Amino acid sequence: MKVLRVQQGADREAIALHDQVTVVRGLDPLRRRWLIDALGRLSAGEDLDATGEMTAHGIVFPFDRPSLALLDLERQAPAVVRSEDLPGHDPRIAEAVAARDSAMVRRRELTDQITAQREAL
Repeated sequence: MKVLRVQQGADREAIALHDQVTVVRGLDPLRRRWLIDALGRLSAGEDLDATGEMTAHGIVFPFDRPSLALLDLERQAPAVVRSEDLPGHDPRIAEAVAARDSAMVRRRELTDQITAQREAL
């Protein structure tokens, strides 16, 4: 099974993925975290907060629970290869990147909250 396209809501641009290997770059930390979480939930049996397309055996399926069940993907299996899964991984760098990403996500949340409060005033 290969994921071809993933979209978060109708108002967000779809993320097109290569049909062999995709390295995710160019997304802001919040969107990157969402994409990794959405792909990670493919085989977790959890609800998907995304739409899109995937292909298996040359057939294109919608990105939804019934299609995953049809493909027998209802059992836990890793869907995302992260840097810590690869040889040469330095956990200190990964921790620093994760801390930076978390800070940027928190900053965006606070900025959205401030903006909403300003509009209310």
